[in-house]
Amino acid sequence: MQAYVVNLARSTDRRAHIMAQLGKTRVPYEIVDAVDGRDLDLRDTRLFDPAIVGTNTFRPGAAGCALSHLQIYRRVLDDGLEKALVLEDDIELPADLDALVDAIAEHMRGAEIVLLNFHSHEPCRVTKAGSVPLPLSRLLVQIVDEGQASSTGGYLITREACARMVKTVLPLRAQPDDWAFYHREGAIDRMRCVVPMPVANSATLRTTIDYYRPGSLQTRVREAVASARVPLLYQALALRRQRTFRRLGWTGRTEFVEESPGGEPSPP
Repeated sequence: MQAYVVNLARSTDRRAHIMAQLGKTRVPYEIVDAVDGRDLDLRDTRLFDPAIVGTNTFRPGAAGCALSHLQIYRRVLDDGLEKALVLEDDIELPADLDALVDAIAEHMRGAEIVLLNFHSHEPCRVTKAGSVPLPLSRLLVQIVDEGQASSTGGYLITREACARMVKTVLPLRAQPDDWAFYHREGAIDRMRCVVPMPVANSATLRTTIDYYRPGSLQTRVREAVASARVPLLYQALALRRQRTFRRLGWTGRTEFVEESPGGEPSPP
């Protein structure tokens, strides 16, 4: 299983982090230089739908993230792979990642993605119907409502899904991790996840998605702390991020329900 890792050239600390994480595994990987949102012209209608650019939640960093993943989908097709692992650089990986992804890949078909890291404000509803046992008592399960689960932190994707995403993504009309949108657009036929969630977000690294506006007080404080490299401040920020992860639902909480995808009751 080949892994493609999204990393900004200027984020050398994150590159060192993810290389150390991958060093614990036997997964071959390639670092892919991410698209820097600061270099993008959001007025370019070939790349961005004006309707999303005008929203408060859409930032240049999100645009760069989306184009970076699109770059990987094209790379998967060019490399002739049937399935691939896509990782961002601010995550914590399990030591058995190689065995896990190989076990998952055996069960992926068509245009499918499998989330190894997922965010959901409420516990993500999943069903045991058709579930697949995985190493270390994990399960590959179907997500009942695709709109619940987001994140591009770590996922497997098939060649067919890459081909459809390449045709669908541009001009960008949704957040890069709005998998429900791409499901509705027909780029993805099936979305599953692994429980318990095997890939976690690292609380020691700050996001490069600019949720705060450039020049804002929050941005200036975050940049000052990052530049100062004061251990106590780093520890305080890590604890704060952990609390934020729990509040935002970035911890992989799930709820098993007797429903099939689409909200229909599961067959007996």
